[in-house]
Amino acid sequence: MSHYGVKQMSCTLCGASFPLVSGAMVHPADVLCAPCVLSLYDRLPTEPLAALGAWCEARLKPRMGMMPPTLAQAIVDRLERLPDVVQSRAELEAMLARRGVIGG
Repeated sequence: MSHYGVKQMSCTLCGASFPLVSGAMVHPADVLCAPCVLSLYDRLPTEPLAALGAWCEARLKPRMGMMPPTLAQAIVDRLERLPDVVQSRAELEAMLARRGVIGG
């Protein structure tokens, strides 16, 4: 039994509200708004992952028992794999646009 639906979520980094197709449980590192994802993606080729992690950590508050360093590392882990998922910024923008659409 699946409980997926479009939910209004708050970005883990900036707090902005956005629609996201989600199940009952979602990791906070997966709840980033499009502007935050794109900002991190644009910085990926020129900044070390440690610097991106520090940038994320500075914006985080403890959540659900996760301390900011742990959550920042989870975000960086996902960011590091992003070039394996999308080939370009345009492809990433299209993927992000579909995140709030069931069947997208």
